[in-house]
Amino acid sequence: MLILSRMKNEWIDVDPDIEILVTDVDIRPCKARVRLGINAPRHIVVRRREVPVVRQKQAEADRAFLPYVTAQLRRLEESLVRLDLPAAETDRCRDLCIRLGQWIRQAAANLGGRR
Repeated sequence: MLILSRMKNEWIDVDPDIEILVTDVDIRPCKARVRLGINAPRHIVVRRREVPVVRQKQAEADRAFLPYVTAQLRRLEESLVRLDLPAAETDRCRDLCIRLGQWIRQAAANLGGRR
């Protein structure tokens, strides 16, 4: 690992096509922050290392939440049956629960598939 010291507005050349500029340095008592500008070709992927980890944790939390939501929808459906509603209203409410469940499962699958 190469460690360099740079000041604001100083550049680092990684490759002829990749440049890094120190755009801002902010030093506070409990927190220091450096802002970097990165010029790289489009085929070079540049991302913060912690982003995939955060996304994975969020997807796991979403998948863990899905059974809870499904159980709540089931309870709602059972409650609707116990209400003495006309059959047409009960069927409409049951269809709504089914569509809502499908939408939630699709949303959870989309969240889990993001990268």
